[in-house]
Amino acid sequence: MEESEKKSNKGAGCITIPILLGICWGLPSLIRGKGFLNGIQSNIEAGISLGVIALIGYALFKIFIDK
Repeated sequence: MEESEKKSNKGAGCITIPILLGICWGLPSLIRGKGFLNGIQSNIEAGISLGVIALIGYALFKIFIDK
């Protein structure tokens, strides 16, 4: 019985985390009057940009420093 309760809690956590992230990302933009989805879109774009910068930095590190 305890195993089935743990499995159902894992499913709830997998759904809760994206919902909370979406609210945290969209709410400040909604308060500023720019729209909820605009805030989520801006944060996704910023994350992609940060990921690209990190990949470039890692590539440069591997090329020039890690010999």
